[in-house]
Amino acid sequence: VYKRQASDSLLYTYSAEEIRLSLSRLSDLEQDLKTVGAAGLDERQMEDSRLLLSWIRGERFALRELRYHRSGPLLYCWILEEALWGIPLRTAPPYEGELEAYERRRGRIPALLASAAENMQNPAKPHMELASKRLRRLIGNMPSLEKTVRARYGRGGALPDSVARSITGFLGIIEGTLSAQTRGNMILGTENIAKIFRYGEMIDLDPAGMIEEASKQIRSLESELSALRRGAQAARPGAAPGPRTIVERIRGLEADPGSGKRIPAEIELAPGTIPRAGFVKNANLGIPAPEGEPVSLVSTSALSAGPCAQSLAYRDEGTVNESRFLYHALRALATRGEERRLCAEGDTTRTLLGSDLYPHLVRFLEIDALIEAFPEQRTRLRIMLAEEKIRALARMTVFFEMHAGTMTTGSAIDYLTGAAGMSAEEAASEVLAATYSPATAHAGIALLYIDRMVKKAAETRDSTPPGRRVLLTLEEHNYLPPAMAFGYLEP
Repeated sequence: VYKRQASDSLLYTYSAEEIRLSLSRLSDLEQDLKTVGAAGLDERQMEDSRLLLSWIRGERFALRELRYHRSGPLLYCWILEEALWGIPLRTAPPYEGELEAYERRRGRIPALLASAAENMQNPAKPHMELASKRLRRLIGNMPSLEKTVRARYGRGGALPDSVARSITGFLGIIEGTLSAQTRGNMILGTENIAKIFRYGEMIDLDPAGMIEEASKQIRSLESELSALRRGAQAARPGAAPGPRTIVERIRGLEADPGSGKRIPAEIELAPGTIPRAGFVKNANLGIPAPEGEPVSLVSTSALSAGPCAQSLAYRDEGTVNESRFLYHALRALATRGEERRLCAEGDTTRTLLGSDLYPHLVRFLEIDALIEAFPEQRTRLRIMLAEEKIRALARMTVFFEMHAGTMTTGSAIDYLTGAAGMSAEEAASEVLAATYSPATAHAGIALLYIDRMVKKAAETRDSTPPGRRVLLTLEEHNYLPPAMAFGYLEP
């Protein structure tokens, strides 16, 4: 597996030759894995082998059958954004030669956008409109990018003319030539969705059953929410603690021998920082939806040569003493242990190929314990947790229904405003994201798996609470898809 320094200068451009070589190498790699077999492998190596094999098949499906690179302008926008901003916004100090690697990667952008112009066939109009907005925003942020590069390296920053021209040229194509061809369908269909999750998460998908299960959970959460809100009216909580107090209390939890946690690690505070999304395992199966979280945990990647470190990054907007900031901070900190382990163990395989559902599972399970560390804010925090769960399940429902062709854009917006309490504008944005990003369903699927896993863990009769048993199993088999981890819960 490439270390980050070795891959920083690379950029996949989706040229016909690159795709041909990729498919050939994927077949060779699959054959090599089959030849090696399972003989002599320990449990973790066998797990990694299964992850790699599933990724190979997913990548091949994406390039041969799904072919998002032929219809998805947002794929190219996302790659372009990451190629320009990903390296300069790292929190770890730059290594020697990083700027030169970044400049080589940046120099591949014209080839990427030339491939995009050649590959695109009949994209969907809403995707084209969003691509236009993202490109215009990117162009408008070029002065800020130049300042960011200079701040990191003390030199450089100016975008080469060839790169700048290729970006404005691609915008012209999006808004001109391709805009006359925007009749593409945004519906992927149940067969493609099933394959996306089979290869991405090893799930044998049952959308109708999952939608029914989500509906039951939403009804239960609505009842819980009503009771919590009645309790909140009678409570008079004081001001929520600020970032430093939050981190200190979490460290106190980790230091408690009864918590089962490892020795606490230092978490720095990074006010005013807005981190970018992390690594995406297989963008060809669907790019990430924009998150815009007000608080994020930034962890050193196992792909980095730098020392392992973590920081709590947040927008410094004067809201750090509000309950909502506290909730988002706990939400971010819930996965701190797993991210820390990946870096400490240098686990590049799980970093690159691990489950995208896994962080959601850990976050929902871990945040319960974190909320108990703030009893004065408990009711408010549990209200926000219930609201988040309802929204996650509603997003998942919209994703499955829309791609099955059983829910229109309008009915999806109405559903989200009613079931999840979203504004019409927010619901419209969520529905658009669901058309291009399977990640919109991840948190909802994770909640369904938590329910199944907790029920399975309850079959073992001992002093360990079922939720705790599930969390310990996940930690032991970190970043495995829940469908694989489920097997380790057998009594």
